[in-house]
Amino acid sequence: MAKLSIPEAAKRAAFPQVKTLEDMRSIGIKKVVTYTNGTAQMANLKLGKIEVGKTIICKQHGKNSKLITNHRYTLEAENDKQFQVEGQWYLKSWFRADTSLTCHSVQGDAIAQRFAIMETECSFASKEWFWTACTRATKAKDVYIYTGTPLLKGLGDRIRRKLFLHQEEDKKKGRAFDLDADWVRKRLKDQNYCCALCHSVMDVMYADLSDEQWSIDRKDNAHGHTKDNCQLAHWGCNRAKGARPL
Repeated sequence: MAKLSIPEAAKRAAFPQVKTLEDMRSIGIKKVVTYTNGTAQMANLKLGKIEVGKTIICKQHGKNSKLITNHRYTLEAENDKQFQVEGQWYLKSWFRADTSLTCHSVQGDAIAQRFAIMETECSFASKEWFWTACTRATKAKDVYIYTGTPLLKGLGDRIRRKLFLHQEEDKKKGRAFDLDADWVRKRLKDQNYCCALCHSVMDVMYADLSDEQWSIDRKDNAHGHTKDNCQLAHWGCNRAKGARPL
């Protein structure tokens, strides 16, 4: 007998399906478990809501802080640039909404509310991964399967377009160019999808001309787009340095 795929196993287990983020909101789904960090980040951007009195998650912190990465904290207060947790003020960019996490980061956790599992059709996802995600629920009826359009669909096209235009620009000006799609994806992950200049989250799947979209920033504009001379930054932050839109 052929082994069932993850989507087939989910269907046989009779987990309810949701096809849109609007459907998730309408039935009160406020938690998401994903396979990749990229989809988790996108789900946080689209579904996450940070409120005083609710929990937030530390995604990075300074050397002298007492914060712990991936630890949950209760938000006590906020101002324009900072959140207060445990009586101390910290940069807002160090935290994210407690909405979406990868399956790896929720191992050992128990989720006592409705949540959706995304990326069940991801080629890298295993049945062990799916089992771990499902068993985070304290009640089986709280598990939903997201079967809608992947949140990162089209990222490859955006990467290719930016790389092509930068390569053409460097070719015309006689500058070196050695970037590729793998480098961009790795930089997004290594930077935790945050701008290298202002350290706030970048919009991965953006609308054209959005200042929040990711862009490729040259550290030294006298040289071309090479791996040792580039980082990722908000288009708005990059533009403030005198960059041209691509």
